[in-house]
Amino acid sequence: MPEPVLRARGLSKRFGGLIAVDNVDFELYPHEIHSVIGPNGAGKSTFLAMLAGDLAPSAGSVMRAGRDVTGLTIQERTRLGIGRTYQRSAVIPGFAAIDMVRLAALHSVPIWRRLQPLASLSLVREKADQALGQVGLAGRRETMTDILSHGERRRLEIAAVLALGPQILLLDEPLAGLGPDEVREIAALIDDLRQSCAILLIEHDVDVVFAIANRITVLDNGRVIESGDPDAIRRSASVQEAYLGREGETGDMPT
Repeated sequence: MPEPVLRARGLSKRFGGLIAVDNVDFELYPHEIHSVIGPNGAGKSTFLAMLAGDLAPSAGSVMRAGRDVTGLTIQERTRLGIGRTYQRSAVIPGFAAIDMVRLAALHSVPIWRRLQPLASLSLVREKADQALGQVGLAGRRETMTDILSHGERRRLEIAAVLALGPQILLLDEPLAGLGPDEVREIAALIDDLRQSCAILLIEHDVDVVFAIANRITVLDNGRVIESGDPDAIRRSASVQEAYLGREGETGDMPT
């Protein structure tokens, strides 16, 4: 088995007396979708934020391909190939779709290349065009972000991250608020993206998770209660117990 591209060991986060994430171990391998699921308040987004560098852990470590990145900022981790999306829309209003992605792509260009304006601009355009094509928005490149549909905005957010050239994608509830057709489209996009990236997927739509994930880790009250392939998770009594009777979830484990 290849070495993990991202690994957490004993990762914990405390907010005063609240333990949001408690001693979590996690591994993400090349070209896989590893989904993290759990009831509301289980600590999923806090865990992702520590992997991305948005939050410093209270304890534990994060390794990127064998390198300890626990103390690095989100910008430094981005330069090491870790890209993330957010639960809330990160689309910039008043921009054409292509301009938003070009702005993101500019941050992937080394500073020394920015001193060569023509070469830098050409590289930015190439990265942005490629990213829009990957998410199926090539035909909407000049459309203003304000009039894009919610599903198109989600695609655009992913395109902006892809323009940074990541090897790892951390996706925080990319299907939230989407209609059934948009869910199918974005799920298919995520499934395709594993060809170029390793993907950590946090998602409440467990039907999609079980359809596309290679491995699933289940959090409850900040702790890992189960981790394994979809069949193992589906059979797990502890996972069923964590979901049964919880309000705000999409339902029980798929059968």
